[in-house]
Parts: sequence; C-alpha cells; structure tokens
Amino acid sequence: MIPAARGLLVRGGRLMLELGAGQESDVRALVADAGFESLCIKPDLNGIPRLLTAVLR
Repeated sequence: MIPAARGLLVRGGRLMLELGAGQESDVRALVADAGFESLCIKPDLNGIPRLLTAVLR
C-alpha cells in the first residue's frame, strides 16, 4: 500500500495509515524508505500509537 500511495500522490500529498498494536517502528521505517517525511503518530484512547500521518517529499 505504501509504494502504491507514492505513485498516486503528488509532492506534499498526505498519507494516513491506521496502525496495529506494535507496528509503529516497522511502518515508520517503511514510510520513510518510500520517500515520506514529517511523520506524526497519534495515539488512540488507550495510548497505543494508532494513526500515522506522513507527507510525500
């Protein structure tokens, strides 16, 4: 999904992904490797990292 998003977005386009418990570090690395930056992680109501937002460079 992340490589496909890179092909669909223009520079400055935003990618938002829902994370499963324990996936933050792996998904963060995949998104950065695909050329996204300005990563922002928001937790859910239980404090678990849940929403990742990134911007295509």
